Amino acid sequence: YDGEWQVYSNRNTDDFYMPPSEFLINFHFPKSYRLFTDLNTATEVELQEKKIVRLEGKNRKNAPIYLTKYEGFKSVVTDKLEVITDLKDKKVNSHVKALQIDRITHFLDQKLGSYPFEKLLVSDADYRNNPVYGLNQLPDFIDPFPNGFEMDMELLKTITREYLENTLMLNPRDDHWLFGALQIYLMIEYVDLYYPDTKIMGKFSNFFIVRWSHASDLEFNDQYPFIYLNTARNNLHQSLTTPRDSLLKINKNLASDYYGGTGLKYLKEYIGKESLEQAIKQYFEQYVLTPSSSEDFQNVLKSNTSLPVDWFFEEYVSKRTIIDFKIKKITEKGDSLNVTIENKRNNSMPVSLYGLSKDSIVFKTWTTPIDTSVTVTVPKEGIRKLTLNKEGTIPEFNRRNNTKKVTGLLNRPLQFRFFKDIEDPRYNQVFFMPTFSYNLYDGFSLGPKVYNKTFLPKGVHYRIEPQYGFNSNNVVGSASISYTDQKYHSDLYAVRYGISGTYRSYDTDLFYRRLSPYVTLAFRDHKDLRKNKKQYVNLRNITVNRDNDPSDPEQEPNYSVYNAQYVYSDNNLIDF
Repeated sequence: YDGEWQVYSNRNTDDFYMPPSEFLINFHFPKSYRLFTDLNTATEVELQEKKIVRLEGKNRKNAPIYLTKYEGFKSVVTDKLEVITDLKDKKVNSHVKALQIDRITHFLDQKLGSYPFEKLLVSDADYRNNPVYGLNQLPDFIDPFPNGFEMDMELLKTITREYLENTLMLNPRDDHWLFGALQIYLMIEYVDLYYPDTKIMGKFSNFFIVRWSHASDLEFNDQYPFIYLNTARNNLHQSLTTPRDSLLKINKNLASDYYGGTGLKYLKEYIGKESLEQAIKQYFEQYVLTPSSSEDFQNVLKSNTSLPVDWFFEEYVSKRTIIDFKIKKITEKGDSLNVTIENKRNNSMPVSLYGLSKDSIVFKTWTTPIDTSVTVTVPKEGIRKLTLNKEGTIPEFNRRNNTKKVTGLLNRPLQFRFFKDIEDPRYNQVFFMPTFSYNLYDGFSLGPKVYNKTFLPKGVHYRIEPQYGFNSNNVVGSASISYTDQKYHSDLYAVRYGISGTYRSYDTDLFYRRLSPYVTLAFRDHKDLRKNKKQYVNLRNITVNRDNDPSDPEQEPNYSVYNAQYVYSDNNLIDF
């Protein structure tokens, strides 16, 4: 490959590199068995109880062959190629499945180019190795999506991956990200084209129990940035150029491909759909069955747009970075607004700026790549507020600081929600739910829990639980607040600061106050996130103050205790 030997250790990551080769295989097997492959059958001879089949294939990266007694595989012949698959769904008949395969092959032919072989074999084993996560966990009796949608997504994901891996001669360990990015991008485009109104929760989005929530608003394609952000906010993200055998499992299976596909969508919005799709098709047709690299894709992309795209490869792809923009200030100047946009992270990327009148978009513009800050001038007329990345095209770490009103106090209105929800960056979300507790002197205590924790972790979490004690006839309860400072390029990867407090009865008409500030330092090897070894240092203080009991002159005094704790954790096998 590329003039050098490629030496790989076997890490069970299915990334064996093999240049295009010629296969000549003779198979001898009992007549009662059936052989399925996408290689060409040169000869087939039956001798008594045996069958002899000669298979041939040129410029092949692999030779999938299934020998079985059962006719699990079915062939669908389209005017583009023949697809052989044993993927099936009891809810989808063979006619509908054939129409889906035909639509997918035409879609890939249009977006990429012609498949260079006559047949493509897609097995259930291929799908199980890289399933549509979420759909594969639904039991058969739950079907929230349109008829045939699940089968269509399973076929789309598996056929697209095989289509790409059988034709592009990329280094599968170092340039794996481009396979995943193209696959997820094409899936996003397919869903936008044929299932534009499908929600991530399907028909459940209309149930009265959940339709009030922001989760019910999410489109099916919103899952890709959401899954990536879950890893980023837990400080588990890795750069797209991290070798495949060095990826965490969640990144290898999900987040890396999702981040790559979302990145191509980001790039599409920046340079234009026509430029990106022309570049993808040109790259595929130019390098089909020819050794190439992500640098070749970068050069083809540059030739199809006048806008800078180096930032995408040097910053978005190559760095373990996160994206976070902020509108720092707005200054009125005549009939214009000077808007200062700050890039809060150590990278250089562009961002979209929207001018809004209520909820209507007045204008949309893109900045040049921003490394620290930039000031842009936009028209003032009719603009009530300005927002960055309004449609969430960019997988931004924190979109809650993206909006600023031209005049007014609250950039985002308050929103109260019953129970925890998906984060909605348009609002300052406050969640509440009823809670109760019991102790001997307060009796049953009832009250709301008010908090801001969403399904994606935040830097700051608070919780307030005021309760009314029916025995003590007093307001009791607890509260806490914490802040987590994530570190991305050192062994100290997180520092959490917090304080919690409690106010309750310890006797009749006597109360105690407990206050506990704490700091937790978390350490790991930042150069190898696959290592399970972690270390924690916990420091805290517990102070308890109690009301004086006049009937007990020998009452124990109030106290304050300091505690230091060290934790060493290693989930790897020690002796093996």
